[in-house]
Amino acid sequence: CEVTAVPREGGEFLQIDETFLPEQSNAAFEAAPSYHAGQAKEGTADIIWTIYLKNGDTLRLRHTVKITRIPVVTLTENDYPMATVEELNTLLDTLAREADQNTIYVLSLPSVTYEGGLTMKNFCCDLVGSEDTTFTDTVTIATRGIHPSNITNVRFVGDGTGIGLSASEGAFLHRCTFENWEIGAYGGLGSWVNATGCTFRSNGVGLWLDNRGGATCSGSYYGDSVYEDNGTAVRIAAMPGTETLDFNNCVFRGNGVNVENTAGYAVDLSQIVTADN
Repeated sequence: CEVTAVPREGGEFLQIDETFLPEQSNAAFEAAPSYHAGQAKEGTADIIWTIYLKNGDTLRLRHTVKITRIPVVTLTENDYPMATVEELNTLLDTLAREADQNTIYVLSLPSVTYEGGLTMKNFCCDLVGSEDTTFTDTVTIATRGIHPSNITNVRFVGDGTGIGLSASEGAFLHRCTFENWEIGAYGGLGSWVNATGCTFRSNGVGLWLDNRGGATCSGSYYGDSVYEDNGTAVRIAAMPGTETLDFNNCVFRGNGVNVENTAGYAVDLSQIVTADN
C-alpha cells in the first residue's frame, strides 16, 4: 500500500512520515502523519490510501484531515480576581457564558491556599500553579466533550477523606502533589487521567483509573512520579483501549500495594524504582 497527503489549498502542511504494521491496535495497517508547525497555516488535506491486492485489484480509500489554529489565552490575578475559590468558580462561570469555546484558556493561579472545591462543568481550562498553590477540597472536571484540562504545579492537600481531583473528562497532571486523601486523583466514566512527575503521598488510593466509558488513549506515559505511603498507589479498575501504560522511572515506596490491576490492563513496570531495589 501507499499513503499520500494531498492538500486542497495552500502548501504542503501535512506529510506521511511512515506506514507500519501496528502492535497495539486493531488496525491492519497504520500511517504516521506529521504537521510542520513552522508553516503556521490552516488548511485541509486528503489522505489517500492506495492498496494493491494480491488478485490484481486496487483499492483507493480517502479521508480528510483539517488543521486549524487554536488560540491560547493566559489569565492572571491581574486580569481577574483569583484570591479565593469563590472568585475562581465565578471566573469559570463567566468564561462559560462569554468566552470563545474554540479558545484554550490558561489560569495562572497565585500562591494561595484555596479553602473549598473548584468545579468545571460547562467550561474547561488549564490550571498552572505558583509556589504553594493549594486546594483543600475536591477539584471536579465534568466537562464532557470539551478539551482535556492540563493541571500543572498544583498541590492537593486533604484531611484523609474525599477525593483530591475527580474527572469524568480528560485531565493531564504535571508536577502536582496529592497528599492525605481517601483518593488522590480519580478518573471515572469517559475520562483519561494522566499523571507525570507527580507525587502521591499518604492517600488511601493515590491514582484510581476507573473509566468504564469510551474515551480513547490520550497519553500512555505515566513516568517520573513518586508514590509513597499510600494504601494502594495505583488502582486500575477499568480502562479502554490497548496502549501500554508506562510507569518508567516512577518511585514506589511504603505503599500497601504498588499497582492493583484488576482490569488486566497492559502496564509496563520494568523500569520502576521500589524500596527493594
